[in-house]
Amino acid sequence: MLRPAELTERYGWDVTYTLLVVAAVITAALFLLADRTENAQSD
Repeated sequence: MLRPAELTERYGWDVTYTLLVVAAVITAALFLLADRTENAQSD
């Protein structure tokens, strides 16, 4: 994987920031889905 510094040098802060936000959203969505499936199984 590329380091954030390399990304900013090539593409600028906009792309790096967008990628970080996307990664955070995906991670949060996975955690929420995991919680939902666990709750559904326990019921």
